[in-house]
Amino acid sequence: MADPEARTRRLKDGREIRLARHDGVAKRCSCKHQTRCKHGWFFSVMVGGVHHRIAASKVAKLPRGATMGRTEADRYFTAWKADLVDAHHNPRPEPEPLPATVPVRTVGDVLGEYERVFVNVPSRRPDATTDMLWLTKWWRTRLADRPLPDVTAADVRAFIDERHTRKDVKGAKGGRVTSNRLLGRLRHFYNWSIERGYVATSPFQVQPGQPKLRIVKQGIEAGRTRRLRPGEEAKLMEAAPGDLKVIMVALLDTAMRIGELTALTFGDVDLTRGTLTVRPETAKTATGREVPMTARVRAIIEARLTGPNGKPQPPSAFVFGNVVGERVHPDAVRRVWESTCARVGVVDLHLHDLRREGASRLHEVGVALHTVSKWLGHSTVVQTNVYLASTADRLHDAVKMLEAARAAASTKGTKGTTDTPPACTQLAHSPDAPTDDTTGHAPASGEQLRIH
Repeated sequence: MADPEARTRRLKDGREIRLARHDGVAKRCSCKHQTRCKHGWFFSVMVGGVHHRIAASKVAKLPRGATMGRTEADRYFTAWKADLVDAHHNPRPEPEPLPATVPVRTVGDVLGEYERVFVNVPSRRPDATTDMLWLTKWWRTRLADRPLPDVTAADVRAFIDERHTRKDVKGAKGGRVTSNRLLGRLRHFYNWSIERGYVATSPFQVQPGQPKLRIVKQGIEAGRTRRLRPGEEAKLMEAAPGDLKVIMVALLDTAMRIGELTALTFGDVDLTRGTLTVRPETAKTATGREVPMTARVRAIIEARLTGPNGKPQPPSAFVFGNVVGERVHPDAVRRVWESTCARVGVVDLHLHDLRREGASRLHEVGVALHTVSKWLGHSTVVQTNVYLASTADRLHDAVKMLEAARAAASTKGTKGTTDTPPACTQLAHSPDAPTDDTTGHAPASGEQLRIH
C-alpha cells in the first residue's frame, strides 16, 4: 500500500503539491507571508481513508473569497474535523423506505382514537365527556366505514337533513341547536385529525374542482318562553309525589339547574350564611357560584338533615337524594315530572322551565338584571335577558299601567288654564310651530307636514 505521505495532487495552474503538506489548514497561494495575504484558507484532512478538502469560507458560511485570521481558521477546522470523525464512527442510519401504499384510516378508527386521547381524559367533567360521546356516536352511525379523506360536505349536509326528518330514534327530533353542536364537534374532530396528519383537508373547506358546497351553520331556534300558567302550579303540587314536590319548590326558589340541584351535598349547604354552593365540577359552565336560600328551601334542608337512622347526614350525602343520601339521576326526576304533568293535563312544560319561572319571578319583583344573571350563573347579561320571559298576566298589567298613565295625563290637561298644556298643544300654539308653506298657518289636525 502506498504511503499517504507520498500522495500528490495537481492543481489547476499545473503545480503539483503533496497532500501531506496540506493536511490541516493551509492556503493554495504561493505568497511568502500566507498569514497576512488576502487569499482564503482551505481545510484538508484524511478520515477513514477518504480525503476531505473544503474552503474555510464555506465552513464558516461566509461569502466566497472572504478572509479570516489563522486563529479563527484553526477554530473552524477543529469543529469541521470533529464532525467528520463523528460521522465516520457514528454513521446515520439509512431512512426506512416508505411503503408503496399508505393505508387509509376510516372515520370510525380515528373517532376511536379521538375519544381516547381527547374526550376521555381525567381532567374533563363527566357530564361534558358524556355529551361529547353522545355527539360522536351520531357521526359513527353514519360515517364509521367511510375513509376519512372521502367525507364531503354533501355527506354531512345529507346527514343533517336526515336528522331533521327522523322521529323514530331518541334524540333525533331534528332541533337546530343539536345540529349546530353536531357540526361543531365534527369540525373540531377534522381539525384535530389535520393536526395529527391523518387527513389533509376537512369537509368544511371548499375543495378544488368540487362544487362550492359550504356547510352553513343552522340558524338558532327561538328560545323557550313557557312559564307556569294560572292554576298549573297548584295542580302540579297537589299531584306530585313528596320527593318531586320538594324538588319543584327548590327549583322555583333557587332557579338552579336540575343537574346542579341533584348534585348538591350537605357539605355545600351553609345554614349560617343561608347559601348553597354550586361547585365548578357540577355547574354547566364549570364556574362555581353561591345561591341564597329562601325560607321554604331552608325548611326543606333542615327537615332532611337527619337520616332515617336518626343520625345527622354526612357532608357527602346528597340533599335531594334518596332516603339514604345517594344521588338521584336527573333523568329519573324528569320521568316522574313528565308522568305528573300528563296526569293533571299540563302540556309542553319542561322541568327546566321551572328555572326560568324562578328567574323571571326574581326580575318581576324588582331584582336587577345583573343580579339575576349572577344568580343564574350566566356568563353575560345578554344571555339572561334572552332567558327571561313575561307571562300574559304581566303583559296585561303593563297595558293597564300604560292606560292609567295616559288617563292621568289627559285629566291633568283638562283641569284649567293654570295647568301646563300637553306637549303636543304647546307645539301647535308656539311661535316656532311648523307652518304650511302656502297659507302660513299651522297645519290642522290630520294634515300632513311637507318636509323639504
